[in-house]
Amino acid sequence: MKKIISLFLAVILLFTCVLVGTTTVYAAKTESSRGIAIVFDNSGSMYDAGDQAWCRATYAMEVFASMLNSGDTLQIYPMHPITVGDKEFTMQNPLQITDAAQASTIREILTKDAGGTPIESIDCAVQGLQKLQTDKKYLVVLTDGGTFSKNGNGLTKNRTKTELDKRIQAYASKTMTVMYLGIGSEACVPNTKESEYFIKKQAVNTTDVLSTLTDMCNLIFGRDTLPKNRISNKTMEFDISMKKLIVFVQGDNISDLKIKPKSGDSVGKLINSQQAKYSTKGAADYKSVADTSLQGMIATYEDCAAGSYNIEYVGTATSVEVYYEPDADLEFVFTDSEGNNVDLNSLYEGEYKVSFGMKDAKTGKLISSDLLGKPHYEGSYTINGEKTNFTHDGQSGEVPIVLKMNDTFEADLTVTYLSGYTISKNSTDFGWPKGGVKVLAPPLGKFDAKLTVSQNYILIKELEQTPEFIVDLTIGGKKLTAEEFDAVTVTVDCGGIAHTVTPKKEDSQYLIKLEPTNGIAEGSYRINVDAKYLDEAGRETQDTATAKVTLSNTPLWVKWAIGLFLLMLLILLLWIILHIKVLPKYMHTTKRISSMNFDGDDVTQSTNFFVETKKNSIRVQSKYGGKKFGISMDVKPGSESYLYKPQKRRSALVNASSVRKFGQASITEVMIGSTKFDVDDNGKLKPALANQKPFLITNDTRVKYSGTIKDAGIDKDFEVVSKLNFKKK
Repeated sequence: MKKIISLFLAVILLFTCVLVGTTTVYAAKTESSRGIAIVFDNSGSMYDAGDQAWCRATYAMEVFASMLNSGDTLQIYPMHPITVGDKEFTMQNPLQITDAAQASTIREILTKDAGGTPIESIDCAVQGLQKLQTDKKYLVVLTDGGTFSKNGNGLTKNRTKTELDKRIQAYASKTMTVMYLGIGSEACVPNTKESEYFIKKQAVNTTDVLSTLTDMCNLIFGRDTLPKNRISNKTMEFDISMKKLIVFVQGDNISDLKIKPKSGDSVGKLINSQQAKYSTKGAADYKSVADTSLQGMIATYEDCAAGSYNIEYVGTATSVEVYYEPDADLEFVFTDSEGNNVDLNSLYEGEYKVSFGMKDAKTGKLISSDLLGKPHYEGSYTINGEKTNFTHDGQSGEVPIVLKMNDTFEADLTVTYLSGYTISKNSTDFGWPKGGVKVLAPPLGKFDAKLTVSQNYILIKELEQTPEFIVDLTIGGKKLTAEEFDAVTVTVDCGGIAHTVTPKKEDSQYLIKLEPTNGIAEGSYRINVDAKYLDEAGRETQDTATAKVTLSNTPLWVKWAIGLFLLMLLILLLWIILHIKVLPKYMHTTKRISSMNFDGDDVTQSTNFFVETKKNSIRVQSKYGGKKFGISMDVKPGSESYLYKPQKRRSALVNASSVRKFGQASITEVMIGSTKFDVDDNGKLKPALANQKPFLITNDTRVKYSGTIKDAGIDKDFEVVSKLNFKKK
């Protein structure tokens, strides 16, 4: 039963398509306002023996009203008086809904006295519908009546059919569409044949009612249902943009219904969100039993981009239905034999294909989607007034054509897709030229202008003697004929340099002669040539050519000589700088490359070793037991210690007489590399070799100094060995 109810409500939802969509779409589609009159059969049979038909009907009408668009009007014409709150409504005074927010009032409908099936209810609905100022009008009659009554008197079945036929023939027209559904085997069905504006069906049982009503809704209102294979696990996907999307979720306590894209933030525009719920009112003179399973929520969106979406809601769903209106348009283009699009402003004699299909109106991309159903194309094309018709079924198609010079081509095309959607376009709608596409003579080839300058560096005083610049004109690599040459316009700009331009027709050339110019300044000047060619078909092609020249008062060889001299001077200066003698920038030592022995024990780990450098001196020292001591020496850069050399390859020249000791130790012997120093009678260091010449220290030079240090008043021996490191730490 729940499945049947869900299908019934889904069918009723499809009726709302008349409110939010249209079955005919033109090149410039506008939304139509809708007037809908529902004849509400609230006769006793709807409530008899605890029947829940009344509850399903009011719930369906509430869903219906929840889908109203701005400008739409829904009128409910009860066959017998109803009350909503403290207000009464009759077939002469219908309940009117003009805003989706009012939909919940329908569940408050209470039938005061359920009686027979008066045929006057149809007349009243028509009269009220005709007064509405809407673009389109729809009359919906749903009844289980086998016979109707008129003026309070019961009619026979044949008489009922006669009265129904008379009304249908009078009401069903371009101004009003009538739908009639007889429910049950005893229901009376009119004899009038179906037409574009009248649909009749009879359903023997509830299942038939649902399926039949579904078919009728699809035919009339053009709304389509998103296939089940596009909906799964609270997700849906569609490969074409949607003009309108309706999500209807039924189940217990459904709320907070919305859709969200799986990526990005854009979801279109939410235009309505409405809950629907079963009624408990029924009829005052019958025991009314409500169907409490009838609960749901509807959300309507506009302008949704193609993609995948999550369907989010709170509650337990029994069914999820999605109805859609694709945002599609019609495309019609010329293609050449290789399938490439052709510029209609350059349509030449030859064989072509006119390709047509549907495109996503939002993105402009051609599409092929099952959500468009099976498109049917009908069109025609006209060549010089001779018309050829064609038809095609499928997502896209093409028509081969042969065009000759001076032909005029026009076309129109109509596509019908899904449940009766139609797009119609003519040549102007496709953006083609007014009066049709004109076929031009084939082009002769590419038009080229080539500029050749005689020299790029010109002395101002020799400007008049400068040879002419040449502009060569060609079409397809060939020189222009005299007629073609006459159709060329050449414009020359020399950046302020006076000049003359002379045509040379026989050689397909223009000659540019620079002239002496008062006040012309030195500098660079651009020669610009703009050449335009107008062919016999009135098509203009253009080409440009440029060249750069330099004007100067100084001969070029002089500038080269000065430049060469400056370059040599720079090289010399750089050589001098790089050969400046410098000391190593970095001098240091560490425990890793130093050691200290004190009183026969290695005390390296408790000793610090330093190298200090000043402008022209070096101090090699140690710190042990709070005492600092070491040696110093005066230095200058070594003979090969140049700026360009890396640090480790630099050296320092030591003045042997400048080596001295310092600190809180008695140093008696020093070795710097292979040079030895002893202590003289005055306690000062002196070279062990008399007349010791200055010597070099380099990276990894070993420095050794030894002597005694007082420890608790006792002199004890020590020896320090350090390596000098010139590398950067």
